[in-house]
Amino acid sequence: MRDPRLIGAVALLAALVAIAPFVAHPDAAQIRDWARAAGPWFPVLFFTAHALATVALPRIPFTLSAGLLSVDFLAGYEPSAILLASNAPSVTILDEVRGPVPIFGVRPPVREALAVADEVAVLGVRSLVQSPQMREFLGAQAGSAVDRVHAVNASPLVELVESGEFLFNREHTARQVSAFLDELLAEHPGINAATLSSTHLPWLRDYFEQARPELRLFDPIEDVVDRIRPLSTLGSGSVLGLVTENEHYPASEFREMLTRLGIDLEMHPVVVP
Repeated sequence: MRDPRLIGAVALLAALVAIAPFVAHPDAAQIRDWARAAGPWFPVLFFTAHALATVALPRIPFTLSAGLLSVDFLAGYEPSAILLASNAPSVTILDEVRGPVPIFGVRPPVREALAVADEVAVLGVRSLVQSPQMREFLGAQAGSAVDRVHAVNASPLVELVESGEFLFNREHTARQVSAFLDELLAEHPGINAATLSSTHLPWLRDYFEQARPELRLFDPIEDVVDRIRPLSTLGSGSVLGLVTENEHYPASEFREMLTRLGIDLEMHPVVVP
């Protein structure tokens, strides 16, 4: 017998795709309601719609949906706080995400960088630096000095970390980082500070410092650690390592990178429902 919830969810999804260009974005509460209505089929519908619509309908808030699914999943472990340790969702959706515990994000430390630099490069993935949310964020942070801030697509550098090249092919990585900075500074010679506004980029810090030692680097994670510290407690415990994987980035490769970094941490593959 056909599941009426699945039929209804498919019909709802088709309707959403059809009218998405003409209506306001659904908010967090609506997305959660749709997830509950679809039940266990929601992840299938979500990723099917993502494959069909991300190019044709980029306004559909898939990032928000993924963030909500992740927060709900992690809340099942009863943490004291959740850190959305990625710049892109922190800038684009963090204000819309709610959970049973405090939720923190990492955002480009633009004000701190402007305080010591003539011009600042905010390095991030393309989806972040080209988003309207990023333009709004930079305007709010920089104010009248926004012309001194440059949002820069650093996706090619992020790929060096995701692929493991930064560990397994150091000479190639050094050349890529150096060429990237040469091109950036040729276009904007006034830049003398950069925010590493992708979770991956701090892993390339040594390469940045080797290529351009005069460039001031700012890591967004440093401030958020101070804000989370009051929620921690003294004592002992254990670290639970959870990792998602796909055919391009299997968990085994992630474990290999941890080994190369000297990190002894057992990782458990999970599927976010």
